[in-house]
Amino acid sequence: FTLMCYVVEGRGTKTFPEARALLYREPRTAAMLLEKLAEANAAYLRAQVEAGARAVMIFDSWVGLLSRRDYDALVRPSVARMLAALSDLDVPRIYFPNLGAHLLPSVAELDAEVIQIDWRTPLRAAREILGSGRTLQGNLDPAALFAPPERLLAEADRVLEEAGDAPHIFNLGHGIERTTDPDQVARLVEHVHRRTAG
Repeated sequence: FTLMCYVVEGRGTKTFPEARALLYREPRTAAMLLEKLAEANAAYLRAQVEAGARAVMIFDSWVGLLSRRDYDALVRPSVARMLAALSDLDVPRIYFPNLGAHLLPSVAELDAEVIQIDWRTPLRAAREILGSGRTLQGNLDPAALFAPPERLLAEADRVLEEAGDAPHIFNLGHGIERTTDPDQVARLVEHVHRRTAG
């Protein structure tokens, strides 16, 4: 859906009104476009694995703009087809429905090994919907990297405690800001490694 937003709008916005309008105005056209983008993405991700990637991620930054009804009707089928097209690869498939807490019951039906959770959704709440056997990835707020070191590490500890013993990959809850101090990133990585070393 995120790629469809950029294709239809031709630029970034906060609400992508033209892309969302297309879902209502021409749902068959929108479904065809989503299918083509899913096919192209699956081929691209397959090529990444053939070139040595050890995991693939579908990063859907704007899917949270949709209602669950629209997601189920138009977007989830194309995501499911993309995941199915990659199911023979021996790598984890990660799906990230950013801003998608309301979509998690539908996301739970997807065949992805890992679901990325943004920082707005508590990991415990996501786990209740997605089940205990699925790996969750996330979900530190990227803005925490601008906090004083002690606050940053306390926030990291909170995420780790919330993740508990269930399968979890520590990560930011979305992309890193370009003005982030690399020393803060190193501090965070070292702390998480130290806390989670077996």
